[in-house]
Amino acid sequence: MVRASIIAAIAIAAFIAFLQLPNTFGAGHRRALAVMAVQLDAVPTGAELLKPLARAGDAIAQNDLGVLLNRGIDGKRDPLEAARLLNAAAAAGLARAQLNLLLLRSPAIPASVIAPSRR
Repeated sequence: MVRASIIAAIAIAAFIAFLQLPNTFGAGHRRALAVMAVQLDAVPTGAELLKPLARAGDAIAQNDLGVLLNRGIDGKRDPLEAARLLNAAAAAGLARAQLNLLLLRSPAIPASVIAPSRR
């Protein structure tokens, strides 16, 4: 019993230390953890794992976070931020972000936000 508690405490400490590493270190693992969190209905946790990666320019994280924001996190949708993130990921050449951007189109979102003019 004590041994299991010690192992659990070490695992939690290692996980917290992992999250404190630089934003782009272990990006694939962080994205995998975020997907796992969303699959386990811990959407806010998944979103928090994706935010630093998205801010650092990770196109896959931008796409995934954009989709989550459009669907809603804790009942709060942010379609404008979703469009911004999906635009950034699509501009980086991520095909699924381009598709998600097309799926995002709705009368509630101005076309200028979805496809900003290139000047």
